[in-house]
Amino acid sequence: MGYDELSEEFKQQIYQASRDGLSSMLSQCDDEVRKRRKRGVFHNENLEPKKVASWCGEVKYRRRAYTDREDNNRYLCDEVLGLDKGRRVSLDIMLRALVYAGTMSYVKVKELIGNWTGLKRSPETYRRWVLHVGKFIEEQRKMKCAQIFETPTSCAEDYEKDPDFLFLEADGCYIYMRIPPPLEGEIQKESTQKASAKKEVRLGLWYEGKRPRRGAEGNGEFEVTGKTYFGGMMDIEELWETAAITGVERYGLGPLTQVFGGGDGGNWIGPHFEDFKGSLYVLCRYHWKRDIFRVFPEENGKKLILLIESSDKERVSSFIDEEYTACREEKTKKKMAKLKKYILNQWDFIQNYRRLKEKLKEADPALSRVGVIEGHIYQVLYLRFESRGGYWSEEGLNALLHVLMAELNGNHLSQIVRASGWDTRAKATVVPDIKKTVDKKPKTEPKCVRGAFPILKRPVSIGSKFFKEIAHPERKRVV
Repeated sequence: MGYDELSEEFKQQIYQASRDGLSSMLSQCDDEVRKRRKRGVFHNENLEPKKVASWCGEVKYRRRAYTDREDNNRYLCDEVLGLDKGRRVSLDIMLRALVYAGTMSYVKVKELIGNWTGLKRSPETYRRWVLHVGKFIEEQRKMKCAQIFETPTSCAEDYEKDPDFLFLEADGCYIYMRIPPPLEGEIQKESTQKASAKKEVRLGLWYEGKRPRRGAEGNGEFEVTGKTYFGGMMDIEELWETAAITGVERYGLGPLTQVFGGGDGGNWIGPHFEDFKGSLYVLCRYHWKRDIFRVFPEENGKKLILLIESSDKERVSSFIDEEYTACREEKTKKKMAKLKKYILNQWDFIQNYRRLKEKLKEADPALSRVGVIEGHIYQVLYLRFESRGGYWSEEGLNALLHVLMAELNGNHLSQIVRASGWDTRAKATVVPDIKKTVDKKPKTEPKCVRGAFPILKRPVSIGSKFFKEIAHPERKRVV
């Protein structure tokens, strides 16, 4: 046997020992619960088998079924362990599946989880997990928005942070959406279906500053710091309400904070920056330069960019008019006319870049380079939702996007999953051990069933040695 075969054999032995040990511990835990249950309240009926998927595979054990005074079926061991309500998967598997779902298809998630744990579940199972957690995050966000807008004083303490300035950028990505079938007797044209197939998903980004990209010091590459994503398939007012709530929650956005931001010139972006006091909106340099080079060749495009940066609006207008007159292609002339209108309408926002540099001249000059949202749109939205050519439902897209943003924002996804109803451990189904109660200083004990597990007293073997090390981590190892 080579090294790879030996490693795989040892892994399978560890997995088998772990399954046997967990099965034994769960069965003994059920015995402990039976001894400590409230007498006269829960009546023992029979033993029933159960399987729970864990990192080492499916763990099989038997637990007792009870009936309470109202003739309801209860599994006290499962309630104490947080495995009631049909839960048959450990938390670590669900968290791994949620993280995987944000970067790959549900079919690929099924394959990876299956190869890791041997768990056989359909892709729809992982989709339902995402829908469950995503809906919970959405409900919590709406409750927070309603709370703050109904009682504005509830976030007054956050204003104590009140940073000097923050950065906010927003953009969108058009994604193919699943079109519901037409109603009975209704005929929908093919052209209408194509026009309504794509919808814009909006993404916003708060960040505190920039730093040199790791491994790229000295070459002018930077990455944002303290970033927070928000957005989804929502209307404009809801998006900017979420932006305000996120700014207050994560950064302590206050009346004295200056908000500097950027975007691509969309009507739903620039005008809404006026809602923030002392804000300065800059048209993303990447977007307007890209539009110039799509119309003009490289040499003329560079000349036009220099004229724009010189803040000479009349010369910019005359330069485009001269090129328009000299052009012979009607298609190109239409693009020139559209570009001229775009530049002149967004002129103040383009010139705000120079004003932003003056405001931040005492700080890091890299901060004035707003326009980072395009890369984040590509990483967060495009790669997962648009590049594979799939069709999404609004419910599924929003749920997965909320889960993905929670993970990227560092919102402790495990706590969110527990709060969404995943952890349902009961507090009063068993009676504490009165025999060990003495008049001493109380100690903080874990809220779980305590007892001796016979597996830890067996002769030394792979399984018992493995679990003895887990049960006594403070034991000093002899080298």
